[in-house]
Amino acid sequence: MIKVLSLVNAKSWSWGLNMRQLTDRMSDYEFVNVLRIPPMKCTCGAKFAGINIDENLIEYFDITLLQNADSIQLIKNNQKKVVVRMGGLLVNDQHISSRYDDQLALCGAVISTNNQLHEIASNANPNSYLIPNGVDLELFKSAEKKEIRPFTAGFAGNIWGPGAIYKGYNIYIQALVRLPEIKMKNLLHAHSQILHADMPEMFYHKIDCLVLPSIGEGCSNVTTEALACGVPVITTKVGYHGEMLTDGKECLFCEREIDSIADCVKRLTESEELRNSLSTNGRRFAEKHHDINVIAKQYDQVFQSVLNKELV
Repeated sequence: MIKVLSLVNAKSWSWGLNMRQLTDRMSDYEFVNVLRIPPMKCTCGAKFAGINIDENLIEYFDITLLQNADSIQLIKNNQKKVVVRMGGLLVNDQHISSRYDDQLALCGAVISTNNQLHEIASNANPNSYLIPNGVDLELFKSAEKKEIRPFTAGFAGNIWGPGAIYKGYNIYIQALVRLPEIKMKNLLHAHSQILHADMPEMFYHKIDCLVLPSIGEGCSNVTTEALACGVPVITTKVGYHGEMLTDGKECLFCEREIDSIADCVKRLTESEELRNSLSTNGRRFAEKHHDINVIAKQYDQVFQSVLNKELV
């Protein structure tokens, strides 16, 4: 059994939820998830959790998987056994001093969640891979029968601290206030959060569009899940989906402006044909790019590349 130490920011949100889906499909690996505590300040100014990793702990595991690039600062030895996942929030593409390039070069492998990050990673480390987040397509799928209800827009995200602005929650709320005929259903981390396994039935099947006007993303989990559930997505042109989705085909791209978001929602309310088209094409996109079974195999290939290097 291959032992993997996984350093995560939260077990019940974001990458922590992806990890559960991955580990269920990687039976040759034994994963141990460790939360980063106490807080530490990163070079980009953001404050995230951090824990000093004991060298003996790293030595015990065959591989150490880091959720974000900033966690490299916590690893002082055995970097060749480290796989770094670049999720996008803590990487500055303009200033090399904030990108951890030197540390990335020392790691066994780098996994990037979008093309922009992959370019940065590849320049620092030749053993780099582009792998978006995955989703369980058997669990996250369209409702068998759509319930009769008023048109409902949905938002799901972490709005703690700067999150409300970063994820665009403040703009989304103001846009929907202008559309009093539109209902809202919002899931907020640690506020109105529900079990991840319940989200298809209790969230995605009860909304008619997902709105996510983020400043930036690596590969948005909620966008991925909404696409898999056949829910039309309104989002900014950022991250993996900003690179890969086509406006008017698999999503509607909006600006981080109240009028832009409101206009996109109105377009959906006025056109059943558009809603159905986005739903069908969004599901097809998820099947092609986000199948968790395929993603698990890709992670296995990355881990094997690191293990093979260690054996040489």
